[in-house]
Amino acid sequence: MDPSRLDSDDWLDGTSVYLLTMRGRSPYARFSGAGTAFNYYEAVGFDRNPVMSTAVGPWSASAGPEGVAVGCFGWLDVENGQVSNAQANGDILVFVLPVANDYNLWERAYIRQTQMLPGSANAPAEWNGDKIYSQGTYVLSSGFVYYSRLSANSGNEPGTNPTWWGQQPFPQEVVRPNVRCGTVVAGVFSPKFPNGGVAGSRVYADPANGLPYASNPDGSLVATPYTLLQNGDSQCRLRMSSFIPPIN
Repeated sequence: MDPSRLDSDDWLDGTSVYLLTMRGRSPYARFSGAGTAFNYYEAVGFDRNPVMSTAVGPWSASAGPEGVAVGCFGWLDVENGQVSNAQANGDILVFVLPVANDYNLWERAYIRQTQMLPGSANAPAEWNGDKIYSQGTYVLSSGFVYYSRLSANSGNEPGTNPTWWGQQPFPQEVVRPNVRCGTVVAGVFSPKFPNGGVAGSRVYADPANGLPYASNPDGSLVATPYTLLQNGDSQCRLRMSSFIPPIN
């Protein structure tokens, strides 16, 4: 049996989501390398029961116009089935999993590095002080990758305006625009936390890039239904669950 396929009895109908009983199989990703062309383990925990996967279109959601990073949070537009790491009004908060097929080649996804050469493959456009950037837009400045924290971002140079720009904290696997990916609303996963965290804390999502955090000191992050299950330092991959309430 191909581990990426599910029998009909593996699905329990719901009004907006399907409950995947899995039985050791994954509809979206292989455990080794997460079903992608890379040796990234963004799907760690994906085969642990149960997982609530969103039902969108004939198969699954697809990456939006800017692509979507996996192994972090995103926002799903149920009208067009596209998912983005930047928050949008009316969209559903989801956790993004890798590409939904067995034969993911290099052209389907790429690695967004923390530093990239201008004009190199997959590098974002260089920052332009005359342009207006929306929340979640990525740019290149002095060889470093930055994302816009807020919309209507113009004239604020990356690297000198932390209110407007955040620096890419670590490499991420990014599914290219319109390529299928997995989106779930509940489960147990092990994403990488930029600032680490304390077990029992509620997990929050950055509305600009979907990265997970275990605290929300300035109130700018979005609360999620997940609880951190492990202590860890910055940039550690830590387990979180939507089935256990926070205690901190």
